[in-house]
Amino acid sequence: MYKKIAVFCRKNLVSHVRNGLLAAIAIFMFCVSGANAAGYTCDTKVYVECKSGYYLSGYGSSASSLTCSNGTEGGITESASCLACPTGCTCSGGTKCPLCGYKITLDMQSGSGGTTMIYQHNNGNYYKEDTYTNQITSSVNAITPPRRAGYVFGGYYTKESGAGTLVITSTGNLASNPPNFTAAATVYAKWSACTAGYYCPAGSTSVTQNECSAGTYSQAGWSSCQNVSAGCMGAAKATTSCPTACGGGKWSAAGSASCKEIKAGCYGTSGTQECPNECSAGTYSQAGWASCQNVDAGCMGAAKATTSCPTACGDGKWSAAGSASCSQIKAGCYGTSGTQECPNQCEAGTYSTAGASKCTDCPGGTYGSTKGLTSEACSGNCTAGYYCPAGSTSATQNSCTVGNYCPEKSASQAACGGDLTSNANAKAKTECYLTCSAGKYLAKSSNSCATCLADHYCTGTGGNLKYSTTADQGITKCPHGSSAAGSKKESDCKVVVTLNKNGGSGTCGGQSGTTAGSVTCSYNVECALPTWNASTCNFTNGNEIFQNWGTSSLAMSGGVTKITATDSTTLYAIWNDTVCSVENGTSAVQTPTNNTPKCNVTCNDGYQVSGPKTGEAGKTTVSYTCSVVNYNIKYANGGGTGNAPASPTKCTYGDGKKAPANTYKKTGYHFNGWKCTGGTSACDGDDIIAAEADISKLSVTDGSTITLTATWAANTYTVKYSCGEGATGTPPNGISAEYDKSYVVASNKSCSKKGFKFLDSWKYNNTNYVSGEKTIKNLTAENGATVTLTANYEPSKVGCSAGKMFDYANVECISCKSGYYCAEWCMKDGQPNCDYNQSGIYANIGDNKYSKNFTGCPLKTTSDVGAKTITMCYFDGKNNFKDNIGSFKIENIKSYVYVKQ
Repeated sequence: MYKKIAVFCRKNLVSHVRNGLLAAIAIFMFCVSGANAAGYTCDTKVYVECKSGYYLSGYGSSASSLTCSNGTEGGITESASCLACPTGCTCSGGTKCPLCGYKITLDMQSGSGGTTMIYQHNNGNYYKEDTYTNQITSSVNAITPPRRAGYVFGGYYTKESGAGTLVITSTGNLASNPPNFTAAATVYAKWSACTAGYYCPAGSTSVTQNECSAGTYSQAGWSSCQNVSAGCMGAAKATTSCPTACGGGKWSAAGSASCKEIKAGCYGTSGTQECPNECSAGTYSQAGWASCQNVDAGCMGAAKATTSCPTACGDGKWSAAGSASCSQIKAGCYGTSGTQECPNQCEAGTYSTAGASKCTDCPGGTYGSTKGLTSEACSGNCTAGYYCPAGSTSATQNSCTVGNYCPEKSASQAACGGDLTSNANAKAKTECYLTCSAGKYLAKSSNSCATCLADHYCTGTGGNLKYSTTADQGITKCPHGSSAAGSKKESDCKVVVTLNKNGGSGTCGGQSGTTAGSVTCSYNVECALPTWNASTCNFTNGNEIFQNWGTSSLAMSGGVTKITATDSTTLYAIWNDTVCSVENGTSAVQTPTNNTPKCNVTCNDGYQVSGPKTGEAGKTTVSYTCSVVNYNIKYANGGGTGNAPASPTKCTYGDGKKAPANTYKKTGYHFNGWKCTGGTSACDGDDIIAAEADISKLSVTDGSTITLTATWAANTYTVKYSCGEGATGTPPNGISAEYDKSYVVASNKSCSKKGFKFLDSWKYNNTNYVSGEKTIKNLTAENGATVTLTANYEPSKVGCSAGKMFDYANVECISCKSGYYCAEWCMKDGQPNCDYNQSGIYANIGDNKYSKNFTGCPLKTTSDVGAKTITMCYFDGKNNFKDNIGSFKIENIKSYVYVKQ
């Protein structure tokens, strides 16, 4: 290693030694190339080290005047010598100062592990006990501080308990203004107890060194924390064994940071167990309860119950709060999980026995007139002449009706039966007597009820078994028509109504020919006549529609659909022609089907029938309306973006609405008209509709939807080439490009740039396009725009060998100029490796543009052309170093004077 110094050498050799050893260091001048300057010899300077018991005289002549800095060699003179150690001091030899002073004992005051002794020099400096050469200063941790568990060292003081003057700080450094001792002395360690809630292991530097974690605690002077007591909890930095008692319904183990809830079914206060006490039968608790509570009324609970109703009493049972078992609800009452002996009293008409969840109806034939009955006998039996169903509340609940009888304790009526009947409230069957029901009459021949005769009707009559008659009673002859035996009323007598088809054909009522059939009607009762029916009355008459029935064959209108017949009669079919009419179209009559008129309807263009092309059955006139077609318009962007046109959204056929202007956008494309789908042949997708074209006749289907989809044409743009700024040559020919199509990048024709290399690519918008590749695509979306691709270059690699300088104006290496030296520049393995335009590679020096390896020779030296290093700079014959050395300043030549050490 070499170190620059500012000394001159001379020819003589100086050496000096007394009571010591000799050491020499060679000083070289002009040794850059490894040789001395012509005619000169480098000097050697001598250094002295004293042996033990002596010290170097350059540090002073007596112990009281020592001013040296131990262990250094600066400031000595050639006349320095080794002197004997002064009385009361210690000298270790070499170049070290004597150690002269007083022993200072370090009392650690119950501490341990620290330095036990230091010395104070009589010049005021302090030293450690084991060496003289290292001073204790305010910036050096020179001694080992003592350690004491649970306490923090606060330094050494001249008096005990931290009184007096500070000598050494808590970090082992000398105090900023320590006392000056005049004799051996003792200094005392000061200790501060660790703060309660914290712990301080030996060597701690703060009374709050470490916090006690949650669940532990400490007191002043502790070196570790202990667990808080069971039944307690403690947050961080706790200072007592039970910072917070858990309280009612809580418990904890020793060392807990929080309390837990006592287990459900148990209870306690500030417990140390999960279940300190169990709840007794009939009581319960939930997690965290300090005491147990009674279970709810209507419930029962065993020991350690955890809910207010561990077990519900259930149907027919009850209990008071706090019960361990349930009792039966008393007779006459009912309930479910009750809280009273009689939660609900049975209503009148019901009863219950003990433990009932519901009441039972009093049996049929009995009754219950009061609440709370306790047996099935209830209040007693039902009275004769009455009947009492189950649940009755009165002995005369229901009266026995005519035709029935009811003994005592009847649950229901008993019928007399046959032709027998009775009066109301009959008590026994003996109270039943004879009567003839409808359809029978009292025959005089048998004095009994007989079936009504044919062509008669019998409404019924009465009598008794002992009744005798001289004439039949309860029988009447039909006025007209006939009836079957057993008829009960006049309407059972039937008359026949004959139906005539009146020129029609087909069948009605199963007959053919001119007679359509007949209807049998009840005498003097309104009777419905048959209407046209495909299966039972399907006659037809050309284009005519059957209307109803008339009393004459000439009737064309009117007629009846019902008749009240009192004797036999004939009715005739009434027929009318079909009439068709239509608005906004034409129509023609067709043969009816199922007596329903039919029309052939054709609507005008743009119209459609607003209903079926048939009428109603039995109606002759059918009117139709052809309504104009309305259809909806919706829009599709065809791959574009943006909002659809606001209108039109609906067209009425022929209303003249126009196609809207385009509102969509598509990058790289321009609008080319609307494609129409969803309509008639005018809207089949083949034709393109321009804006403002008529779109009111695109569909003839009402309610249909027409879709107008935007169509697009690709934008075109021009691509040009440029050789670039500062370049020369002719660029390739440009092209006309279409959006979304790819084109081949042109090859370079003759573009070039001095100092740069063409990279076989062209740059546009910070993107390189390589020649020959098909990568030109979508360089712009603007129609008719022009983009320019500029030749892409990279700087050429440059470098000059030693003795050459770089002329960047001409991009070449030339010989180093006379008066300069040129180091190797930007060369690696003999090859150029710097970019031509790399920042910092070259500089503009005056009017000449040369590289940074271009350096002038120092002072008044010069060099030949092609100089490579500073050693090739020299003094010329007129101003050489030997003749002019006296005029040079040291600082002017120190850059090439080196000393080896």
